[in-house]
Amino acid sequence: MNTEKTDELFELRHLLEKTAIEHIIANTEAEHLEELHNIMERMDKTTDPLSFKQLDIEFHRGLIQATKNQLFTQLTDIIVKYFSNAPHSQMDEADRMKTIQEHKLILEALKAKDKELAIQLLSEHLQYARKLKIEQKTRTVK
Repeated sequence: MNTEKTDELFELRHLLEKTAIEHIIANTEAEHLEELHNIMERMDKTTDPLSFKQLDIEFHRGLIQATKNQLFTQLTDIIVKYFSNAPHSQMDEADRMKTIQEHKLILEALKAKDKELAIQLLSEHLQYARKLKIEQKTRTVK
């Protein structure tokens, strides 16, 4: 996929996850936030790149599943499939720790029902993920 399509996909992903965050803020359930927290803790404990990748996907999928809209979840699964091709094994320890920290901050903003902060944190997180994806593509092409 070329850079233009990658940018479009990140934009779509941002819109979907932003909508999910708005829904979570309006209709939050403690169990759902607890599940996101559990995923994050498992990310923090794993040293296996493949497990980390699966948990990262699970965290973002969990944001979407909070909408309880099956079609929304199915649409997101298509996008997740593309992003799941990103080789997390190329992430260094600093990248993994940054990802975990960003997830923690997003979750804290959700728990505080601070929609603006949660959306800002999500935007920053996805911008960083986009940067990593482009860097990984560049390394692969070389």
